[in-house]
Amino acid sequence: SEGWKGLNIQSVFIPTTEMLSHSKGFLAMNQKYNMPFDETQIDIIVNASLPETRKVSQSCEIILKEISEVINGKVVQEDDTFYIVKNDGRKIDFSLEAEGMRKLGLLWKLIRNGLLEKDSVLLWDEPEANLNPELYPLVANILLALQKNGVQIFLATHSYNFAKYLEIRRTEREQVFIHNLYRNDSGKEIMSVSAYKMEDLEPNHIMMADNQLLDEVYNM
Repeated sequence: SEGWKGLNIQSVFIPTTEMLSHSKGFLAMNQKYNMPFDETQIDIIVNASLPETRKVSQSCEIILKEISEVINGKVVQEDDTFYIVKNDGRKIDFSLEAEGMRKLGLLWKLIRNGLLEKDSVLLWDEPEANLNPELYPLVANILLALQKNGVQIFLATHSYNFAKYLEIRRTEREQVFIHNLYRNDSGKEIMSVSAYKMEDLEPNHIMMADNQLLDEVYNM
């Protein structure tokens, strides 16, 4: 609505598809040709390509350091191409990194560009996609830290483990609210149910799928 537009809220949407490894000449090509990408995929390259801010908040500095330790460096952009400059000086093209590292590298760049500061909104589609499960706790901690810094975060996930990490690592009950969207019996309407705990969502197809797997394991 026009009322929402007038609020001028800074927002970032991270799509499931990793885009920074395709950034070379992408924006110039998109202006000239009808590229088969939706606006969210284009916007994430635009946001990652913005110049870095002169400084970031102290809380964001801590998050940047935490991500840098995992990706073993920092993210730079040169000639439309993104690289992770390792601590030993090696410059690795984004396309050569594991996709989980690219995901963390993108998050590092968005924070360094000043896009995830207080009063901004982050929308992230399937943050767990192609992410090593060992990194779920790290990403959960980063998201909770951003939320404490005043970032409003909306996530869509199909992973029970990832959602559960957010639930058990929150420091306040109201910090994480979980929503389940599903179709009604006729399949014509989208219904929703919300809770502060995964176990209180009914129906919960993620937990149903996990329970089905456990049943098959126990019956082997």
